[in-house]
Amino acid sequence: MVENFKNLVAVGEDRRSLTLNLNSLENLCARQQASK
Repeated sequence: MVENFKNLVAVGEDRRSLTLNLNSLENLCARQQASK
C-alpha cells in the first residue's frame, strides 16, 4: 500500500516537471517569435 502511494507521488512529480519543462519551452518559442 505504501509502495503504491510512493509510486503515485513519483509519477505526479514526473508529470509536474514535464509540464514545467513544456511551459518553459513554449515561453522560449514565444520569445523567439517575438524577437524576429
